[in-house]
Amino acid sequence: MARAVFERSGPVARPAPGRRVVHTGDGVTVRDTDKGAAALIQRMLAAGAVEFGIAEKAYSTTHEGGSGRTVGEIAEIHEFGLGVPRRSFLADWFDENKDNIQKIATKGAQSVIKGTITLEQLFEQIGLWGVGSIQTRISNNIPPVLAPSTIARKGSSIALIDKGQLRSSISHRVKTEGGK
Repeated sequence: MARAVFERSGPVARPAPGRRVVHTGDGVTVRDTDKGAAALIQRMLAAGAVEFGIAEKAYSTTHEGGSGRTVGEIAEIHEFGLGVPRRSFLADWFDENKDNIQKIATKGAQSVIKGTITLEQLFEQIGLWGVGSIQTRISNNIPPVLAPSTIARKGSSIALIDKGQLRSSISHRVKTEGGK
């Protein structure tokens, strides 16, 4: 699965929880009192990640298109453009949605701080949103346009969808530090 959200890139440079930092200069004094936000951010970053892709069981399932390939092989062929035009449904989705992911994670973190949801629930919400968004991307016909011979063979001009097996195989997994 493609790793997507909350990858750890290093420690957040903040004082220890509850420590007061005073900055003075030009006659202005600023006091920054951390009431636990830094610790929460550290816990969130350490807690895990949301991965998107084709789950192992679906990955090894024979694709219904008659090629004898698995769903995972079909996914790789199109994601990376192996012998066909590249139609990335994962990497390009992530690149196009970095800002949305950040907004959803920030809003969700506020809910975690308020205590209205748990961190695990936030990761699950991000996962469900991501799966739906990736499936919508596939349904919206990822360019380039199919060749006329492909359209004639499958009876549709929508790329990546013959019977919907690849699209319905998109899933997410919440990975935690404990290995879940």
